Amino acid sequence: MTVDLHRANRKNVFHYCFRSLFFLLILSNSPVFAQSTNNNPWVKIANGHLWVLSSDNVTYTPYFIKAVGYQPTPIGRYPSDWGYATTDLHKYTGMNNNIYDDPVILNRDFKLLQTMNANTIRIWSGAKSIVSCQCTNNGRDTGYITNAATTANTDKTQNTLDLAAKYGLKVIAGFWVNPLTFDASNNIGSIDDNGNPLTGQDIIKNFVNYVNTYKGNSAILFWAIGNENNYQLIGQGPVLLTTFESISSHGAAIYAWLQQNNYLDFDGNVLADVNSTAFQGALNAELISINDSTDYSTILNILITAHGTNLTPQQLSAWYALVNAMAKAAHLAEDPAYNTGGKNYHPVAIINGEIAEIGNSTDGAADFQLPDLDIWGVNAYRGQSFGTFFSDYAIKSQKPLWISEFGVDAFVTSNIPANIAGINDWTVTNPAIIAGQGQEDQTVQSSWDTALWNEIFANSNVTIGGSLMEYSDEWWKPYEFYCGNNSSSCDSTQNHFGSPYSVFPDHYMNQEWFGIMAISSNQTSSSPLQWGPDTMTPRLVYTNLQALWALPSTPTGLTATPLNAQVELVWNASPGAASYNVKRASVSGGPYTTIINWIYPTFADLPLNNGTTYYYVISAVNANGESSNSAQVSATPVLPLSPSIPTGLNATAGSGKVVLSWSASTGGATGYYVKRATTNGGPYTPIVGLGLTTLTDNKVTNGITYYYVVSAVNSSGNGSVESNNSAQVSATPIAPHSAPVQATPIDLPATPVGLKAIGGIARVTLFWKPVFRAASYKVMRLEKGSLFYTFCQIVPGPYLLDTSVVNGTTYFYKVEAVNASGQSAYSEPVSAKPTP
Repeated sequence: MTVDLHRANRKNVFHYCFRSLFFLLILSNSPVFAQSTNNNPWVKIANGHLWVLSSDNVTYTPYFIKAVGYQPTPIGRYPSDWGYATTDLHKYTGMNNNIYDDPVILNRDFKLLQTMNANTIRIWSGAKSIVSCQCTNNGRDTGYITNAATTANTDKTQNTLDLAAKYGLKVIAGFWVNPLTFDASNNIGSIDDNGNPLTGQDIIKNFVNYVNTYKGNSAILFWAIGNENNYQLIGQGPVLLTTFESISSHGAAIYAWLQQNNYLDFDGNVLADVNSTAFQGALNAELISINDSTDYSTILNILITAHGTNLTPQQLSAWYALVNAMAKAAHLAEDPAYNTGGKNYHPVAIINGEIAEIGNSTDGAADFQLPDLDIWGVNAYRGQSFGTFFSDYAIKSQKPLWISEFGVDAFVTSNIPANIAGINDWTVTNPAIIAGQGQEDQTVQSSWDTALWNEIFANSNVTIGGSLMEYSDEWWKPYEFYCGNNSSSCDSTQNHFGSPYSVFPDHYMNQEWFGIMAISSNQTSSSPLQWGPDTMTPRLVYTNLQALWALPSTPTGLTATPLNAQVELVWNASPGAASYNVKRASVSGGPYTTIINWIYPTFADLPLNNGTTYYYVISAVNANGESSNSAQVSATPVLPLSPSIPTGLNATAGSGKVVLSWSASTGGATGYYVKRATTNGGPYTPIVGLGLTTLTDNKVTNGITYYYVVSAVNSSGNGSVESNNSAQVSATPIAPHSAPVQATPIDLPATPVGLKAIGGIARVTLFWKPVFRAASYKVMRLEKGSLFYTFCQIVPGPYLLDTSVVNGTTYFYKVEAVNASGQSAYSEPVSAKPTP
């Protein structure tokens, strides 16, 4: 979202959202820019989300884009003169030819973005083309982009990369496509920055050259083609709110309806085909619904006059087909095996204005027509809320969605006259001309921007993140309509530019005030023409997003308990964590390998080798990224010694019960399995596991003889070592004949509740709420397709890791609580399916 003023003779396309950088800014989490030595792509898309390769070159971490649009035009400068000085103050000694060749500016901005917790920069264009004049993108001659005073590196792009790498930012690398051209057969083309014609194949070649130049850089997140080329218009210019207000008392309502339905963009440019029967019918119906008597043809003629022509469905199809061809060519440039399933490439996105064409096969924008395009980028300015944006998109496309521009300006307009004569019918004011035009309002900007971010985050099932508009105020735009390009009187003054836009706080879009950074001049009083880097002052939105974008806290309290062929890890939950990366090493201090991304603050690592020492750290993860690692712990799994066989087992029959008791085992016994049979010598079925040496079995029938044995265990769950069975005893419960005796029974435990089952890799983890008076818990399991639950395990606490499962099979579980008086009823069953 900005104004294209690259050439003065292109006044009819000033609505274009134009961003131009003379080189590609690339930032990395790695201090060394080197081609990967493995076959893994640095970035991949899985399950509709972005994943980035970790430093171990093996594992991937989920990545949610927290981006800021980056084009910090210095006060007094204009995008088209960034490469070299040509006019006005820019000629004076002391100014670097290339503003991004100044390490002071780069360090200033990158440090501020790092402190804000941003993880990505979006740039609108980079610096490589194959234009015959040897001009870099946006007309910068290669002979001017080396400044020996600041670096010996002749590749200015690489010089900037080396300086910026330490700040840990990824880059969405834009590839600018100038306005499209079509011949009578709708063959697509464009022009280069000198007005020379480019065919569609030329555009593809330029893009491939751009990709080949920087594809070996691990900081690239993905490539992004164009910027709102679907908004291409050739007409009389924008339609003003005041024009509608002059013809109808409902003018404001009509104007708002046109914008909300994407018939007008934020500048008042006409977007839809207003000659269509569908539009004319919708307009007429809207006038009827608001009881407006204005002849709809009056409004239609205004729109048609302003609109001129737009891209037809055939031309839109040609554009989207070209984008798909560019994406395929880029993938092949990075991975020649792409056509046969190769995945070693960066994703490719297109940046669309709104979502109107997305999913529409008539316009060539359905998913099946764009098989090589990976991501839809959408610039969306809908006010304080995205409304139905995300649900609408989910119906249109299954590709990942990136909000490539969103936000609101920091200026609130007031007392704006209907028109200022001689300024092209734009509502433009200047403090030197009109007093009381409005004021800066950081609170409104911050509350709206943070509300929009919260919606993006809340819809992370649909979107992969967003890019806030923008890093800093830009004083050059768009006052050149009044002053002309590169005018020091305009580019050196921050003005209000109120383009009517009904969904913004003051119903105006003030394009010089979008920055999360306010800028001010850094001239010296002794030498007013000696410009230093501008002063950047964070606005309130910077501080609020800094908190929203913060990483989770580093996990604390990590402990490692060695068991048989496994290690049980437990740690304190981290504030802000959505999940945890469990990392293991074979030597103290690492390097660590991430073995799983886990959602609970406890994990059992198995199977492991007994006698081998393992080292662990944990990091916390949320949509903003990953925390630092916890303190290291270690453990050495061992095979436990078998406990001694229980002795002294005694069974006393009563009415409807059998009371069992035995002597405690030695050898580190931590519990006992009580087993029962109705046949002398078995087979025995485990009926309970508990840590006591007494049990009342009340699930028996009078008159039937029951046979019991007891075994001891020295750990619970997987990895436990069990003794042999004790000597058998038997008892036959009968109705009482003796006089009653007085006793105080122990209440049966309550039925377990809150049972949850989580499927993992060849495992199912079970949790439930602890039960008062429960000595242990009996877990039953049923495999999908079976008819009956079977015994799974007896555990002393409300947790079980079941590893005797098969990936892809659904299992159902239920749990009962046990104490010396007997068992509770079973819990409600739950199910889980372990997956690889």
